[in-house]
Amino acid sequence: LAYLLKERVAEGEELVRAIREVASGGSAVDPKIAAALSGRYAPEDEEREILDLMARGHGYVEMAERLETTQEDIDRRVTGLFERLARGDGTSTSRVVDELKRMHAAVVDRESSARTLRSFLPAGVADRIASGAPVQEEVEATILFSDIRGFSGLAESMSAWEVAEMVARHLSAMVEVVQAHGGAVEKFAGDAVMAVFGAIEAEPDHAGRAVRCAMAMQARQAELNRDGELQGVHALRLGIGVNTGVVIAGTVGGAARMEFTVLGDAVNVAQRLQSVAEPGEVLISAATVQCAEPSFRLEPRGAQQVKGRKGTVEVFRVLA
Repeated sequence: LAYLLKERVAEGEELVRAIREVASGGSAVDPKIAAALSGRYAPEDEEREILDLMARGHGYVEMAERLETTQEDIDRRVTGLFERLARGDGTSTSRVVDELKRMHAAVVDRESSARTLRSFLPAGVADRIASGAPVQEEVEATILFSDIRGFSGLAESMSAWEVAEMVARHLSAMVEVVQAHGGAVEKFAGDAVMAVFGAIEAEPDHAGRAVRCAMAMQARQAELNRDGELQGVHALRLGIGVNTGVVIAGTVGGAARMEFTVLGDAVNVAQRLQSVAEPGEVLISAATVQCAEPSFRLEPRGAQQVKGRKGTVEVFRVLA
């Protein structure tokens, strides 16, 4: 007895082999049928690729581009795949197909929303919003503020386009450094950068990461200054402040505008430390020193009064 799938009749070699097998008294069983009968059916490579793309939340447009075909062809493949998956389930095939397609549409919608959010929010926050997880919580985190010293004077002597190019080059480099150290850029304020460590995902070494990031930001800007010197680009000097403490981290705003932020006294202290840092300096608080690994060379600056706060803050300058 030979089992032949009509889809494979066009495969001449398979047909000839089956006929010869039966003529000699044997049996040619199609491998797909044999696997299905034994309950071990595994999707072909094409079907596996379709399933993988669907699992990643890709829609028909993206799947068609990836597989270099049309959306209509993708719909045909997906429908055929779902029909095969639905067989053997005692439910109506059409009903199962509709349900599976509806599930896929929900995945695509959720992933699309998450991608949009990632354009405006840190990736970790966007993923939590999309999954329905809480987006406001009290956490211990380390906050970093950086600012270009003398920026107003520079801007006054440059055209608006020159200022925009200079700031864009600086901010782009700083974002790369922050992300490389496991932090998230919370916001830009003109030429200033606010970054957070340990607020989105728990990081035991968030304080150490922030301090290393601050030093790396200074080093990166020094590289930019050297590269720009030959092109006549103004050199920039940064003042950076870092502080550690308990904050409320989460999203604020509504449907029209939403952003991620961290709130609390720890944020204010970090900003104040940045405001008193000299060009090229990184100032950190005693709270950050206590949380960070003891591998940094520090210069004590003593207890300092910071603007807007009654108590003093023990301040240290990071040397290396």
